[in-house]
Amino acid sequence: MTERVIELIAEYGLETVCIAFAINLLTAVIKLPVKKIAAKRENGANITRFIVFLPVVLGLALTLLYGKFIAENFTFGKEFVTLWLTSSSLSLTFYAVFEKLTPPKNKKENEKNNDERESAKETISADTEKLAQSAQKIILMGKKNDKTE
Repeated sequence: MTERVIELIAEYGLETVCIAFAINLLTAVIKLPVKKIAAKRENGANITRFIVFLPVVLGLALTLLYGKFIAENFTFGKEFVTLWLTSSSLSLTFYAVFEKLTPPKNKKENEKNNDERESAKETISADTEKLAQSAQKIILMGKKNDKTE
């Protein structure tokens, strides 16, 4: 893992990697209360759909702060836009890798619920099959009784 971080710093530059990590941290901090508020409302999806844009907006803000307070002679130009978009994209990459490496907490519950649903479906299928066989026996027996009388 440390080796991968060193490769990222060498490829993108230390400021890009630091801004990307800061974007991830701030996105996580902002996202949690927004999701809780959205869960309490009927139209929560209208609120949470804007979470996707947080890394880009936060990347812009953090790059502006970096340019104003840390970098010397930093101007709004090609260098700024490159740093902004690269750090925002890198933060999304970090997020995607993190999500793949850590299973969500609800995943186990979802798997358990899916297993229970499959068991219920199998039980219903077996019961339906038994009912169909019983119905065939009754019908056959009924026809047999009609012929004997």
